[in-house]
Amino acid sequence: MKPAYSVVFLTTLIGAGQGLATSVVASQTFAKATGIELSSQGYYAIASVAAFALLAMGLIAAFFHLTHPFRGWRAVTRWRTSWLSKEVILLPMVMGLVFLYTAAHYLGFDPKLSFGFGGIELSLLLGWAILLLSTLLFVATGMIYASVKFIPAWHSAYTVFNFTLLGLTSGFTAGLAYAYTTGNERVISFNLALTVLITFAAMTVKFFSVLRNNNLLEKFPGLQSAIGYHHRNLRQETMGFMGGSYNTKEYFHGKDPFTVLAVKWLGLSLIFPGALVFVMVGATMNNMELVLWAFALQMLGLFMERWAFLAEGEHIQNVYYQNVA
Repeated sequence: MKPAYSVVFLTTLIGAGQGLATSVVASQTFAKATGIELSSQGYYAIASVAAFALLAMGLIAAFFHLTHPFRGWRAVTRWRTSWLSKEVILLPMVMGLVFLYTAAHYLGFDPKLSFGFGGIELSLLLGWAILLLSTLLFVATGMIYASVKFIPAWHSAYTVFNFTLLGLTSGFTAGLAYAYTTGNERVISFNLALTVLITFAAMTVKFFSVLRNNNLLEKFPGLQSAIGYHHRNLRQETMGFMGGSYNTKEYFHGKDPFTVLAVKWLGLSLIFPGALVFVMVGATMNNMELVLWAFALQMLGLFMERWAFLAEGEHIQNVYYQNVA
């Protein structure tokens, strides 16, 4: 397929935003459970503003993919059957909750609400709601691609897990950097452990996803199966068009296979080993700047990985049109 850069930025940025928001809420839950006091107007508010900014930039990027941006609201009308509609509904809801969560901490408005089992702060309830809706948003975004049966490389549960874990990886790396502003070693260690754990989980799932897609290349339908004639040297002489069309332009990325592979593996190298080196060295030296560099490397790698993911999507119609475009 032909990757749309607006989609690359949308999915990568909102994934990082969801991951960072999840990291902040996880830290607050940990602090609450262990009796650690952290500044609401410091760590929680500042990190939440960064999460909201990432989500907002992703939303802005989405508008560049629309021919008529002012008609984008119509996407919500198919919410019963369309994963895209669900994403369009869930993203503003997550942003709204992150905004309220940020405001509650920044303004110091955090009353304790009483329940049968005890009292819970308003901000913590908002945070848990963010976790729930972010999970649903990760699933909706991944299912947009995983539900496309005509593109075998996408049509897999691995797609949903990759979107989720890669978003959490970048978000928790950013959250680790912000955790250094607390000056609390227990909070930093908690975020470091989760960052490394999620990164290794994402790397494992991505490995099996790549392995699956490589095996699919051998099974992808060819001209022989398309017309039921299994001669070994069968080839197509014409694609049936005198000129280009939507099918010959939007279903091909126009790059050679080596370029796609190079972009994919360079991106994965930045996301996993490259970023992990900076994270571990930064943790050893207690250096926040090195962790921020790890986040920057991961984001660059994620942009490349997401472009390659879209480019590797081989639509079944390409059996007929081949690579003439």
